[in-house]
Amino acid sequence: MEPVKTSRRHYIKNILLVFGIGSVVSIILFYAYVVIGLSGGFDGMINDLKPAPNPTNGEITTKRETAKSAISHSFEHIDADTKFTNYATSINDVCYKGQNNFEVHDGFGYQCRYKVTRFYGFDSNFRQQMVTLGDILANKESWKAEEQTLSDVMLAYYDKYYGTQLNGSIYSICDLPAPAASTKGDQNLNVKYLDNHASKLNLDLLDFMQQISSYGIFYNKQNFQNSTILYHYIMQEKPFLLAISIETNYYTN
Repeated sequence: MEPVKTSRRHYIKNILLVFGIGSVVSIILFYAYVVIGLSGGFDGMINDLKPAPNPTNGEITTKRETAKSAISHSFEHIDADTKFTNYATSINDVCYKGQNNFEVHDGFGYQCRYKVTRFYGFDSNFRQQMVTLGDILANKESWKAEEQTLSDVMLAYYDKYYGTQLNGSIYSICDLPAPAASTKGDQNLNVKYLDNHASKLNLDLLDFMQQISSYGIFYNKQNFQNSTILYHYIMQEKPFLLAISIETNYYTN
């Protein structure tokens, strides 16, 4: 009978061994499933494992200078085609980690972006100046807006509401919505405008316009303008303030 008992012991041991191995494998697979799920899928997990770039190394520096040059070139064309007075410029240069999880999927490990905002003042006929600027951006400089353009804003809001009584106050330039962002290649362009009726919220939004906002920023070089001080300075000389920002991505892994 001894051989039978031994055989049974081996059988039980083998069952326990298989069960133990299966449990361990199940735990590993469950852990991998959770990790991959929290990373937004397998590609999200791969992106989370990518190394952070060194913002001061040769490759990144070269790409940054190329981006700066491209943005400067775009502004040169806009300035040459318009007659706005350029008062000040701000910059923001950031690198940040992408978000890849079950809620947000950026689709990259790290990214670096560069943004330049210029502040202008101008005289007379706000509506015509904005329609002309919109025409220059769209037709001469090939900026594409998928939604509401500057001309659309003038037709739908300025022509309908400007100077009228609305919600207990006179509708002013500051009440106009901004046009949708325009794109050209890798660049995004945004526009804001103010007259002498700016509120604290308007000026806060002008501060926010200068910034690149993102999760996980680990490199942030900035030279911002104080929008409140600049606004009051421009209003002493010009009836209208115009802010144009151009932003581009110069590194992604």
